[in-house]
Amino acid sequence: MDWSKAKTILIISFLLINLFLFLTIMLSDSGGILQGKYIEYAEEYLGSKGITIHAKIPKHSSDVGKIVYTPREYDTSNIAKIVFGKEVSIPDKENLFIIEIGTKSMELSDKELYIVDELPDAKKLFGNDKRLEGVLYSYLKKLGYKKANINGGMIEESSSSKEYKYTVKYKKALVFDLSIRAQVDNEGMLTLSVPTWDVKKENEKKELLSPYQVLVMANIPNESTIENLVFGYKQFSEGDLYGNPIWQVTLSDGKSMYYNAYTGEEL
Repeated sequence: MDWSKAKTILIISFLLINLFLFLTIMLSDSGGILQGKYIEYAEEYLGSKGITIHAKIPKHSSDVGKIVYTPREYDTSNIAKIVFGKEVSIPDKENLFIIEIGTKSMELSDKELYIVDELPDAKKLFGNDKRLEGVLYSYLKKLGYKKANINGGMIEESSSSKEYKYTVKYKKALVFDLSIRAQVDNEGMLTLSVPTWDVKKENEKKELLSPYQVLVMANIPNESTIENLVFGYKQFSEGDLYGNPIWQVTLSDGKSMYYNAYTGEEL
């Protein structure tokens, strides 16, 4: 074989091998050299704008689908028994109703299940935040919400009441459209709102932008401090039956911004 021809074949072979290795790193090593270089670039770029990151940048799956919402099925007869302490007649096939007995009530609408009840031991435990919230978690569990599947806590308190907000989770991600709000007063009365929607399934998966890509593309004000960055789902328009993958960026002043995790566009 002609040596010059053989040398040309060897050079082409080495180039093809190097190209293959490069593509392998780029496509399969999400924590590898290329991502590390991009993170360095992103941090330098944000730093040039005076933007500081105090948040822990979360790991993420590269492919995620939209989630589909469906009406949540509550056992309203059992919940009524929890609230009123006895069997209560609920009209068959009634999707919307209000029941009031004394100071307690239960109301089902197309957006929420609204309950006013007396929380066991809440009056006695009002000064003990941890134990009081434990009682609240126990109550929510009876409604089908386990502590591991919600995220949040007390958001406001006074000498007469304490307010709580929780966000429902789907596969560890926050579903911002599904929130639970509760208020407990110093007399032990609970006012509670839980969503009437649930997550049915996840649609076909698509590639997401990384957190650093979103931060570089986002129009974050100069000299800002990023205190939190989380992945979740959110409707683009009220009434949508889909929760879209988003990144939530929270600044030190408490302002939260939401970005489409597929495109980086601010919502």
